[in-house]
Amino acid sequence: MNRPRTCTLFLLLLLGAAVVFQSACTIIHVAVAANGKIVLHPKHGEIIKWAPPIQVRFLGPLCEEGTAGFISQCHVAIKDNQGYGAYHYICRKGLCSDPEVDVGTSTLLHGQAVAGGPPDPPADFQASFSCVGGTIVATPPDVTSDFYEVPVIATKVVQWVTDGQESGNGPLLVPDWVLTFDGGNTGVCNESDIKEGTGTGHRSCTLKALTGGATTKTFPYKVTSASSACNPGKGTVVETAQ
Repeated sequence: MNRPRTCTLFLLLLLGAAVVFQSACTIIHVAVAANGKIVLHPKHGEIIKWAPPIQVRFLGPLCEEGTAGFISQCHVAIKDNQGYGAYHYICRKGLCSDPEVDVGTSTLLHGQAVAGGPPDPPADFQASFSCVGGTIVATPPDVTSDFYEVPVIATKVVQWVTDGQESGNGPLLVPDWVLTFDGGNTGVCNESDIKEGTGTGHRSCTLKALTGGATTKTFPYKVTSASSACNPGKGTVVETAQ
């Protein structure tokens, strides 16, 4: 595959933060996201590289390399004329927290916490929602220890974000999702309201301890959106006893 000659962005992990430095490159694009976070802001065809031992797995389709496994470099596949998009990723074995790459120009507020609500606790695990083919799709569909290579246990925090483009034919952002566990959120989480949008609530779930001597338990949930014209989706969180 022929790729344009472009800059390469290198990332190091330093004291828990992603640090960008320049090598054989004239421009490194960064931006301030709507939530105030500094994020990478690459152009189509540019290459992002993570210095060893960091390997990452994107929750949305930003890279030519796809989302099927952990990678150490990403060839940005989103074209510059596709509008604003947000793409989160996880680091293998939990080496980083809340990393994000944005493309295009932001016209959509996607804050770290629900507007008017308390801030979310730091996330141990991130999952994302996108509107795909008219239905909300969770990535991963099942929050499991195997996917993150870190145990999903009590007191850990699962955070949901939205990934995709603001408009276009690919996966779309879901700006006002609401998540509800079967049987109620407080049976699984410390938080009662889990949602993105306006009003009070959180985007995260602080897991409660399993009861009844269970060694593992699967908690199904549903996710809906009022404004995205996207049908409800579903997923699970699979918790393991400590």
